[in-house]
Amino acid sequence: MITILLRGAPEGMRPVLELDTQQLPDRVCLLFYGCNQHFERVDDTADVEGRPVPVFVWTYRTAIAE
Repeated sequence: MITILLRGAPEGMRPVLELDTQQLPDRVCLLFYGCNQHFERVDDTADVEGRPVPVFVWTYRTAIAE
């Protein structure tokens, strides 16, 4: 598990997330209230519960095709 911090996430979305992966991705896409929220990793870390975690910044939202 890898813990990340989401910056610029929509209101109501948890800013700290645990990814079930061994390798840190460059991008993450998360389903939130019927839309995909896209985040990209930046060269920054944040302190979460006393440990540094990578930061991902919100870049855009896409609607889910039906």
